[in-house]
Amino acid sequence: MAKVSILLEVSNLDHYTKLLQFCYDTGIHVPPVAANPFSVARSLNTLNRKPTALYKEFCGAENLTAAGTTNEEAVHATILAHVKAFNLSLVDGTVKLDASLQRAFQSKKIIFHSNELPLLATKAF
Repeated sequence: MAKVSILLEVSNLDHYTKLLQFCYDTGIHVPPVAANPFSVARSLNTLNRKPTALYKEFCGAENLTAAGTTNEEAVHATILAHVKAFNLSLVDGTVKLDASLQRAFQSKKIIFHSNELPLLATKAF
């Protein structure tokens, strides 16, 4: 019997859980190996650096230091504040990126799991 490898990307933890259940229900005895950021904690860097011009435009000068810098922790806080202000959190734990977030972080991806937001913060530099 030949081995088969399949790469399947799921957009949130709920879908991943459903995939695990599907494997169990259909008799696939080797569960999928998670290669996603859902369960990976990432510490945010507090070293101030110069962000991209698009991020500067998004966050405004008032959210940067006098030297025009910021750090990943502050970027993450700005993302969370924007998500809350524009009600972008979905019930399944995902966050919808509106056009301004997509532009600021140069992302074509529209849906992120909330645990992926720290990874998104790194794209501000």
